[in-house]
Amino acid sequence: MTRTAPTTSLASLESWAILAFFLMFLSIYLIGYFLIFRKQTLKIRPEFSSCLISLFHGTPAAILGSAAILSDSRQGFAAPNTSFQKLVLDYSAAYFLTDLLHYVFFYPKDVLFIAHHVATLFVVLTCRYAVSHGAFAVLVLLVLAEITSACQNAWTLTGARKDQDALARRVHHALSPPFYAAYSVVRGFVGPYFVYRMIVFYVSGGARGLVPVWAWASWVLVVVMAIGDDGIGVEVVACQALPVVVGPQARPLVVVCQARALVVGPGTSLFPIKPLPLRFIFTQKR
Repeated sequence: MTRTAPTTSLASLESWAILAFFLMFLSIYLIGYFLIFRKQTLKIRPEFSSCLISLFHGTPAAILGSAAILSDSRQGFAAPNTSFQKLVLDYSAAYFLTDLLHYVFFYPKDVLFIAHHVATLFVVLTCRYAVSHGAFAVLVLLVLAEITSACQNAWTLTGARKDQDALARRVHHALSPPFYAAYSVVRGFVGPYFVYRMIVFYVSGGARGLVPVWAWASWVLVVVMAIGDDGIGVEVVACQALPVVVGPQARPLVVVCQARALVVGPGTSLFPIKPLPLRFIFTQKR
């Protein structure tokens, strides 16, 4: 009787993967805080350490998430999660848990970011452990969220040093236009379109019996709220009312507004890009 040597598969890693990833991210954070950035001020050391673990999560998560999506022949909003997809979800959950502890410990008053991380963990963990379906949708959103992560972290790090370092200032200024543009396209257009497709599928009953209503409804709610904080905004600069006489009884009022496009960037701050003139015309009969 022959014995076969035990093989290591992705499925066999599932029981401890999230713990291993959490310890990895925590170790990277502590190394950054106590070693790599030890010469920085206590004010920015936590932020730099957070950016460090984000660098180890963002681009790898985008690559791994894309690979996990493309390797699944049953792509769809209600498809069962594959072992590879579960591993990527564990990887991201571990990162968000580590960064959540960072915010709770150093920035307990930053309720918006803490709530964002808690909500993201809820989506990832329920998809991974409670529903076991829908990883396709969650991973696509993860890829869209993290595809600009490397540029964003470099932009954040150089921004923190731009007042003390001329090179950091030049790099920060050079990164700003492409970062704003990429962030706007991904978060302001591609992401919302995908969420629209996701909502249409779930509302039409495409996942009935596979993804519970409470699950997909809560996922959609979290994502829509996130898009509300990260997207495209419009600032009205000036409006002018122009009365137009058309006849003895009709006197329309034409209002012409000048506006400029704004990028609602990370941290819910408004980053104005090159002014884009827009004209809104409202006609009212008196």
